[in-house]
Amino acid sequence: MNIILRVRGFISRFIKRFNLPIITLLKFGAYFLLFHYVAGIDGFAEGLRINSLPVQVILAVLSTLLPNRCGVFLAIVLMLANMWQLTVVGTGVAAVLFLFVYIMTSRMFPDQVYLLALVPLCLHYKLYIVLPVVAGMYIGVIALIPMIFGVIMAILLGLLPDFMTLTMPEKIDAVPQMLSNIFKYTFNQVLHNDMLIFLMILFTVVVVLIYLLRKIEINFGNYIALLAGVALGVICLLMGKISFDIPDTGSSILGHAVITFLILAFFEFMRTALNYEYAQYLSFEDDEYEYHVRVIPKIDLAGRKKKQPEESLPEPETPQDQISVDTGAAAQEGTKRIQRPEPQAPVQTPDPAQDATRVVPNQPAQPETPADSAPADATIRVPEAQPETPKEPEQAADSMESFFEEE
Repeated sequence: MNIILRVRGFISRFIKRFNLPIITLLKFGAYFLLFHYVAGIDGFAEGLRINSLPVQVILAVLSTLLPNRCGVFLAIVLMLANMWQLTVVGTGVAAVLFLFVYIMTSRMFPDQVYLLALVPLCLHYKLYIVLPVVAGMYIGVIALIPMIFGVIMAILLGLLPDFMTLTMPEKIDAVPQMLSNIFKYTFNQVLHNDMLIFLMILFTVVVVLIYLLRKIEINFGNYIALLAGVALGVICLLMGKISFDIPDTGSSILGHAVITFLILAFFEFMRTALNYEYAQYLSFEDDEYEYHVRVIPKIDLAGRKKKQPEESLPEPETPQDQISVDTGAAAQEGTKRIQRPEPQAPVQTPDPAQDATRVVPNQPAQPETPADSAPADATIRVPEAQPETPKEPEQAADSMESFFEEE
């Protein structure tokens, strides 16, 4: 277990250290594949400068540095630039359709625009299970609508050869009728496309199943959700191969499913399991209280035990109402402590009409310190200044004396 922990810690530190370069390389590779796929669509003129490898690299670099929506927009621009070399009418029709799908997705789901590019790529390389499983594990149900728009984008890309054959009619009056026929044909191809219906069902059931299973608090819930999503995807693909004529063999479907499960299981293991680097927070409750506990592991990533914080003892309180007198003899025996007598409450004065006797309050006796026992170099520690004892009895006596003198 310690070896696994150290390997995971090494990989985790490596990813954290080179996080930005790794993400940048992944984005660059994805956008380069996208531009390479767009430049190689059947029907485009070969040998164009805009389809050369340096242009694809430059576009991939710009898309990596810019937001995700800019990369998808540049891919649409590259496609329209290729169509412009063949037909003007087809370029206009394709621009309206593709920009409509792009604007709708970017306005409603600005953070998931990249799915418009990933879905056609996955369908082109026959990776039908990868995208819904990844979306269910790490994106959520919100990814369904952008993925459906991505399927529509892939269907429109399949209609590009038909758009390339469009030409301007001889009579201008026939242009509206021609455009109407083109859009009707496009909508019929999109709405009555069996592949679109099948992929909508596949994406929906896989994403929703994984999302619901991940919400259940059970041991190894993420792995169970991943396995269930991959298995359901394989079943749907095998049924779709029979019903919708999917151009894929059963062995390739099973191979892609196994590879997808192993890769995502490894990523999930590195992301969640054996995560002893951070403190964990637990919460539970009973009938009266709620408990929030912070759990800190005793082993770090290097395998060393963490030092426990030493408990600090409370400092003894120093008495404030004591006087310490150190004499020569007391220095050997210890410090003598003499408590200060507590001030007595003032004596109440009687009614002058009943008793004319002068009442004098009792004075507290002062402690006597013998002069012989205290040497000249005796040290006296005096505490902090205490509030003076009230002098109300003396004031009361003076007032009574003045009262009898007047009489």
